[in-house]
Amino acid sequence: MNEIKAYIRPAFGHKVISALKATGVTNLSVVHVKGIALFADPLTEAFDAEVIEKSSDMLKLEIICTQTDVERFVDAIKQNAHTGKAGDGAIFVSPVVRAIRIKTGEEGLV
Repeated sequence: MNEIKAYIRPAFGHKVISALKATGVTNLSVVHVKGIALFADPLTEAFDAEVIEKSSDMLKLEIICTQTDVERFVDAIKQNAHTGKAGDGAIFVSPVVRAIRIKTGEEGLV
């Protein structure tokens, strides 16, 4: 199993999520986050006294999937979040060592 974390511009959220659903994503978490430093979008960044940095709003998408699905899902994100400008975001893919469904105790792809 793998985890895909993608940080994208909020304006592309609907487009990217629709593309992911079309490629077979069935479980997805979406979190509103602030990007700072290199992750800040220069088009929308503002000084944020809370974090004492320039920051911009971002969406963080989290997907747990099989190895065979990773490239298809990553490609959907890249194609639908890309503008070619600073602030497009980033995608990270990491192995998931263990997953447990809390309700049943079942382990595996939950």
